[in-house]
Order: sequence, then C-alpha cells, then structure tokens
Amino acid sequence: MNSDVFDFIRESLSFEEGARSLGIEWPRNAPRLCPFHDEKTPSFSLHPSKEYAHCFGCGWSGDIIALEYEINKHTSMYEASL
Repeated sequence: MNSDVFDFIRESLSFEEGARSLGIEWPRNAPRLCPFHDEKTPSFSLHPSKEYAHCFGCGWSGDIIALEYEINKHTSMYEASL
C-alpha cells in the first residue's frame, strides 16, 4: 500500500473534522473523555498541531486514520482510510 493515500487523507481532513464525523465533539481547547477507556476526568487531548490526539489516561495516541480504525474496529489501516 502506498503511503500517499494516507498522506492525502491526513492533509485533506483535519483531525477535528474527522472526529466530529465519528460523533466525537471537542470542547474548544479542552480535553474530553477518552472513547477508549472509562474515566471521570477528561484526559483525551487534541495535539496543538491538530494532527493527532493523545490520551494521558490510557496512553492512546494517533491520527484521524488510527481513530477511525479503533472506533469502528476495522481490520486494517487501509480499510479505515476508505
């Protein structure tokens, strides 16, 4: 698989827009509850570059393709990019 497809997606779709399409809204400049583990204090933060997110609770980090892969339980990153 050519990484150009992944690069194109990352350049065409902001993490925030992609997260919103997955039903994840981000409070302005504030962490939110992580979709990957139970927590009471928000620890899922958008990186300042807006290219990826990181959870300080469970340690998950990834870009919009990785988020799609995890949320919708795809079998491959390629499938998540479609």
